[in-house]
Amino acid sequence: MNNYNLQQTSETIEGFDFSKLDMVLSEELSEKDSSAELAELQQNVIILDVPSLKSGVGKACSLFGTAKNEIEYRILREYEESPDPNRKFRIEFRKKLLKGMMNVVVATDRLTAMIKILFPKTMEGHDISHVEVVSFLRSKGIKYGIKNENIKQAVKTVLENYTVVQDIVVAKGKTPGPGNHAKLVDSAFDNPDELRYKEKHGLSITELYNNMSIEEIGKMTFPALFVRKGETIASTTLPSEGKPGINIMNEEIDPEIGRKMFDAGDNVNYDFDGEKITYVAQKSGYVELEGRLLNVRQPVWVSPDEINAYFVKLPGLNSYEEWLREKDISDMLADLEVNSGILEDKAEEINESFLEKNDICEFIILAQGQEPTSGIDAYNELFFDKDTRPGKIQKDGSIDFRDIERTDLVTANQMIAVKYLAKPGQPGVTVRGKKIPSDDGKDIRFIGINNVKTVKQDDKLLYYSKIEGIVDLVGNYGLSVNRNYIVKGNVDFNTGNVAFDGNVYIKGSVSAGFNVVADGDVTVSGSVNNKCFIKSGGNVFIKE
Repeated sequence: MNNYNLQQTSETIEGFDFSKLDMVLSEELSEKDSSAELAELQQNVIILDVPSLKSGVGKACSLFGTAKNEIEYRILREYEESPDPNRKFRIEFRKKLLKGMMNVVVATDRLTAMIKILFPKTMEGHDISHVEVVSFLRSKGIKYGIKNENIKQAVKTVLENYTVVQDIVVAKGKTPGPGNHAKLVDSAFDNPDELRYKEKHGLSITELYNNMSIEEIGKMTFPALFVRKGETIASTTLPSEGKPGINIMNEEIDPEIGRKMFDAGDNVNYDFDGEKITYVAQKSGYVELEGRLLNVRQPVWVSPDEINAYFVKLPGLNSYEEWLREKDISDMLADLEVNSGILEDKAEEINESFLEKNDICEFIILAQGQEPTSGIDAYNELFFDKDTRPGKIQKDGSIDFRDIERTDLVTANQMIAVKYLAKPGQPGVTVRGKKIPSDDGKDIRFIGINNVKTVKQDDKLLYYSKIEGIVDLVGNYGLSVNRNYIVKGNVDFNTGNVAFDGNVYIKGSVSAGFNVVADGDVTVSGSVNNKCFIKSGGNVFIKE
């Protein structure tokens, strides 16, 4: 016998009476001789070096003051080579825990009770009995389902082996009986699993509608069951009630009730008539089953920008016969707060689609919003040209390159430019009546500076010359009409002949063959060729 179950746990130590375990030390042990047989002595454990097991047991019984059946042992080491033939074994002896407090554990549902540890002796020191165990259970309120045979067998075991027994089931109640689940009586569908779109197609109706375009919905569509408001979706039997149970405290446990086949989810209501449950659609739409939850999903899709609302006609699982009315369409749109741009007479188109195109996906527009229109930027129109080139067509069809058609020479009250004012944008509106802001046209700066009159007319400004003169564009924002005509270079093929009612200032020279005619003074900073012609109503100044 080389080992044993020491059976020392926190449960066995608790409640153990150590007061009667007197430490008995023999004269040999009291001596301080190093050859003492007792190597270690604890409260209920001793280790002895002994020549034989029999002598060790006798010594341990003497030291513990107990009978042989009240101790257990374990051989720690056998001395194979020892100068002392009387020292061959080192053995650990332990005194068994024979008495302690009984502890019963009751399950949370009160259907089972268990004694964690049963000791051979009571706290008073006499052997445990079946009657004492039963009395203990009754004192704890346990009155029903006491397992007498289990208790008797456990008592017999602890007394025969003089050891503890653990985890004994001592009472067991009666589990309540389950009721019958509801069964399908009638339905608008052939198989409930066909309505589990998420499991079957990887996408629910809600996911199909959310944040998707018409093109994406068309690609990912799947057959669905359509019902109209007030239509019966399914009828089932009522679940039945099972038999009641009894717990170990002799209390009745309510029986289990069978499950309903469906629970009413979004837009679904149910009625009882004493024999069955009827599930009715509260709104028109597609039936979807999630777990046991029966839902009706709205069939109208509103674009993410809320500009359009469509009836999404999915391929049908059913042959639809309950025709939609215009009131049904209005209710669907009202549920989604669609109140603007609603188109009329759409029920007939939807019904025809269900009748003729039940196997395809189709989008039928129900409401149209209005996109915003951007404004128009302001812009100018000029009635003169500063970039003219020589060349004037004569009556005979020839071209005189010494003359040009000038458009920058204007008369009094002549219109020289028009500014078309910026126009504001037109805001849009969604099918839910929300305004969509627009961008207004941008204005530009354009003003009359010298001798220019501005007249406002509707959506434009008209610019008139106050005097006869030459018009100049100042930068890109202003108009000026001047009495002086300034030629910044020579009078040649780049400028053509000069004819002006005011003063003419020529910064360069006058080339041969070109004319300069002015009502005012003519000033030439350079020279004049003897073959040119100059005529002035005032003075002629030639600096070279």
